[in-house]
Amino acid sequence: MTCVYDEGVDGVNAVTLKEPGDGPRIRLWNRTVPEDDVIEMCAEIATADSTDNLVATIHGVTLAVMGEGLTPFLDALVDAFAGWEGARTWRSMYGEVEIGAVFASGGHVELTCTLRPGWYSTAGMWTASVTVTMEAGEQMRAVAADVHRFLHPNGR
Repeated sequence: MTCVYDEGVDGVNAVTLKEPGDGPRIRLWNRTVPEDDVIEMCAEIATADSTDNLVATIHGVTLAVMGEGLTPFLDALVDAFAGWEGARTWRSMYGEVEIGAVFASGGHVELTCTLRPGWYSTAGMWTASVTVTMEAGEQMRAVAADVHRFLHPNGR
């Protein structure tokens, strides 16, 4: 699967998590359902929206529809808006995408997204990470809702 991001698809066909301004971003797009129990998508991280930034992309990321999915992980972060100790982590089925969440000072959540080639990749071994900070309450709730709409547009 190769993905080319279309600037006009944010919403149902893509979701971007970012801080206001020209800060780091995490983008998920090109959701497909090749089988009933999995979703495939593309993921990209960037250190900023300007032209002089690190951009890393992984194509064909496989997510389980049921079980320890991304949406239950984000829902748990929303439910814990008052805070938690330590780091919470979610990984895609083959580990190409990892999202870590830490409750930070001032009622904020730091989401660190790490991309790495899957075990089947011929791209060599590398990792790239960015951290996006957001408010634990309504911003996290909005992010979780956006990811729900992106991954499960028919309410599955």
